[in-house]
Amino acid sequence: MSIKSTVTMMKSCLLLSIIAPAMCCATTDTRLGIHHGKRVTHTQFPYFVGLREKISGLYRCGGTLISKDTVLTAAHCVYDFSPTLIANIGMDRRRPLSAMESIEVKKAIIPAKYGIIDGTYDIALLKLKHAVTATHTYMKLKEWDVANNADVYSIGFGLTSEGGYSSYYLLGANFKIIDWYEHCSGHNYPKNYPPTNFDPHYHLCTQSYPDHGDSGGPVMNFHDGQFYQVGIVSISLLRGGQQTRVSAYYDWINAHK
Repeated sequence: MSIKSTVTMMKSCLLLSIIAPAMCCATTDTRLGIHHGKRVTHTQFPYFVGLREKISGLYRCGGTLISKDTVLTAAHCVYDFSPTLIANIGMDRRRPLSAMESIEVKKAIIPAKYGIIDGTYDIALLKLKHAVTATHTYMKLKEWDVANNADVYSIGFGLTSEGGYSSYYLLGANFKIIDWYEHCSGHNYPKNYPPTNFDPHYHLCTQSYPDHGDSGGPVMNFHDGQFYQVGIVSISLLRGGQQTRVSAYYDWINAHK
């Protein structure tokens, strides 16, 4: 799913599918993404949600189940909401489709300040037509911040190689939070590069770049024996990934879920 704007397409043409448990396989390769990931299944991540268009079957984005009838994803995945979307709960294979349950999306809730052009406030909640019955395991959200060099992990159906094809299987891989000023502020980018609009209060700067198909998926941190979502895959920049910081929207999420 690419953002429908020239500027954001320039930033997101690589869209990040980031990444794998904090305890294994950390890497220093700043270009490592899900296309170097390993296959995972719904038994490991029952709260992963794959969003598909109902009529065409086109895969749009990832997301996470955060309550019995609410999915957390990126606003750029759903801001137009023109085709009817199906939320595939526990989706772990794209072709042929494999999911624990498929439910139509009733409505999308997007911040009024969402910027289609600059990608700010890139967060959305999707309300489902009925409650999920296949699982009662929901993605836990981290209301506190993660520090630079923290290990993070993500899962998605993004490209399996640069310029390659989207994965048929759900993949995950490791990466890290990196210094935002050096890698995501844009101060050392070419002069003709569009403004990054990076705000450290609302964004995380990550080591990996996203790929098509990974948008809206989780950036997770392993803490006290379980995964917590700390970010949402959002926009690719020249030297890092600009991801939506979940802690900045913790109150907004709880008010609308």
